[in-house]
Order: sequence, then C-alpha cells, then structure tokens
Amino acid sequence: MGKPSWHKSINNFGFTLLELMFVVAIIGILAIVAVPSYSAVKENYRLENGAQKAVSQLQYGRQMAMDKRETIYIVFQQTQVGVYRNNGGTLELTGPALPYEGGVTFTASSADNNWLYPIHQNPSDSNSLLLGYGVSYDFRGFLKDPAQSGTIRLQSLSGKKVCILIGEGTGRIDIDKCEENNSGGNENPPPLSYCEQGDGPLPNYPAWVAQAYPSTTYVIYNGRAFYNRYYASASDIPGNLGAPWQEVTKQWRNFNVYDTGNKVCYNNRQFQARYYSYNQQPGIVGNPWNELTDEWRDFNEYTVINTVVKYNSKQFKLRENYSYNQQPGLQSSPWQELTDQWRDFNVYNLNDLVYYNGARFKNRISYSKNQQPGLISSPWQEITDQWRNFNVYNAGDEVMYNGHRYRAKWYTQNEQPGAASVWQLIS
Repeated sequence: MGKPSWHKSINNFGFTLLELMFVVAIIGILAIVAVPSYSAVKENYRLENGAQKAVSQLQYGRQMAMDKRETIYIVFQQTQVGVYRNNGGTLELTGPALPYEGGVTFTASSADNNWLYPIHQNPSDSNSLLLGYGVSYDFRGFLKDPAQSGTIRLQSLSGKKVCILIGEGTGRIDIDKCEENNSGGNENPPPLSYCEQGDGPLPNYPAWVAQAYPSTTYVIYNGRAFYNRYYASASDIPGNLGAPWQEVTKQWRNFNVYDTGNKVCYNNRQFQARYYSYNQQPGIVGNPWNELTDEWRDFNEYTVINTVVKYNSKQFKLRENYSYNQQPGLQSSPWQELTDQWRDFNVYNLNDLVYYNGARFKNRISYSKNQQPGLISSPWQEITDQWRNFNVYNAGDEVMYNGHRYRAKWYTQNEQPGAASVWQLIS
C-alpha cells in the first residue's frame, strides 16, 4: 500500500513547522513596527484636532471683539476652551466651550503657558472665581495687552505637545510643531538669518599681487575676496580706504561703496542703504542706513503711513508718511500706540473708544489729543448709566443718580439731577 494521500498533500502544498514559525515571527515584527506607528499617527491626529478647536475659538473670539466693538476673552481650561464676554462685570460664555478630547489637556505651569493671564469671572476683581488662563482681544482684533504674546501648548497623554503661536500685539494665530517634541535636540531648527548664513566658501580667485588690474578683476587677499570697481594700480591695496577694491561680503566695510537698496550685516544685524554710502557706519543717526527690524530705531527713516514698530514692548503705528528720530510715546511724536488705554500722545477721532482708570469712554469730537477723560473740558463721554458731571446729555437721555432714574429735558452738562430743572425724575 502506498502512503495516504493527505501526506502527499501536506508535503506538496502545506507549510512545515519551521515555515509556520517563520511566518508568525514576520507577522510579529510587522505588528511591533506598525502598532507604535499607528499609535503615533492617532496621537498626532488628536493633538492636531485639539489645536484646531483652540484656534477656532481664538479666531471666533477675535472676530467677535471686532464685530461687537468690545473686549472678548478666550479662556483655556484643563480640558476645554471657551469664549467669554463681559456682561455687567461678569464674564459669561458666548456659546458652548469646546473640549480638546482624546486625552489632550491644557496646563498652566512655570514651564508651559505661564505667559497667559489668569482670567476671573469678574475681570476687575482678582478675588472672584478663576475661570482659567488666556488672552483677550480688543475692538480692533488686537491683543488687549500688546506685550502679551507667546506659545500656547496642549499636551497628549504621552507628553507630546502641539504649539499654538500668538503673535505679539496683532494676536495673529498659527499652529506649529513644538521643538520639545524632538528627542536629542531640534530636528528642524529655524532657518538661519541672512547674516547668520555668512558669505559661503571662498571663491577660487587668484591671489592679489602688487600690479595693475583692469576694472572688475576678482582676487583673493588675506583670505578674503575682492573685486575692483575701476582700474587699480599696484599701490592700491585691497581693504584700504580710498582704494578701488570692493570686498565681496555681506559684512559692512568702511572701504566698500554702497548704493541705494544694498544690504549689509553689522554686529549681526541687517541694514539696508537708503542712498549712496561710503565710510558711514550703520546704526548711527545721520547715516543712510535703515536696520531691517520691526523694533523702532532712532536712526531709521520711516516713510510709509501706518508702519508698525515695537518700542519698550509696546506697538506703535505711524500716523504720518514720514518720521526720523522721533521717539514713540512723546507729545511731539507722530507715533500712535496700539492700545485701548487712553494715551495723552495719541490722536483720537470721533467715536473712538478708550479705557481710562478702569472706565470706558467715547470721543464726542472729530479730533482729540492730550485731553484727559473725566474732565468737564474734555470731549470724552464715559459709557455708563450713572450721571457724570463731565458727560454731555441730550433730550431724552436717562441716567441714574443716588438710586433714582432721571431723564434729560434738553441739552445739559454739569447740572446735577435732583437739583437742576433740566432733569425729570422717572423713578
């Protein structure tokens, strides 16, 4: 008798025990590799989803501040983020708070999110209920405190983080990877600046020797590259003032000639020539160099109206189309601080709103400067239903005074309700 047919089947078509063990091992290896990868993808998705919810609330609150012309608060709590507005001294949600979900949380600690302000239910009373930590936007859609900016971090269960960047002053919102997620240092460092990039490798030019050179000849001298702007004699040494040699470098050189628009580096800062320059050091008042920075500089020339600069951690906007060596924050200066707080050096137009000593005021006239709110001679109207002697009232306006409500019969200012006939007692 021959062997049973099933023996033949196994030998011809089946797997040996060794083969089965090999296949199981391969599947195990694939599982080991794939499961963490899938988990990482899932974690990244949850972080991204939580960040998108936070950004949507920030954008919603910012837009509401502009639409409602009032301060709006975005409050981060451990598991959710909400948008609040002030209702008679109490902050109330404008809609449902959005949960981050998926184990994503927010924590305010010394390491993370410590730049965010504590926000209380009564924003003017630090002893009232703490709602959380966050930012507030003013009626222009700018951060109420222009100096308040930074990175908001949300964290997953494994400790991985996602970063939400809040731009200084303007409150611009972006999502980015957090550097601390990269083990062993930042795998994606920020690109080098123009000046940090240096000049690159030295070109393979011939060495300079004491001989005559026709215009635009390139040479190497003392390990630096030069070309001559015009004919150079044997006595014209590269690097000397008065010589026709121009060093090929980003670094400013007193012997180089610069034309309008040329850029240089000096003390690791980038400058641009406003016009022809020779032997004029960047960074000095009177010299034709503008530093390429958003920080105000006394030696910079500003020629575009509405240019925004930073000075002493505050933001200022140029009201005119020219300014040079005019320090922001002074009466004689054309710079407008971007803030909803009243400033004596700011210019205000009709219906502009400001805060002063915790009260809100609206400008009654088309132009105001250095006129302090709260004075009878001032054009500022406090936004309140309480009678103020410096406020102007027209027929039909109603106020509260000593617990009673009064209605004005005609135009009035500095006439006390209950004592002046212009006021009609209502209740």
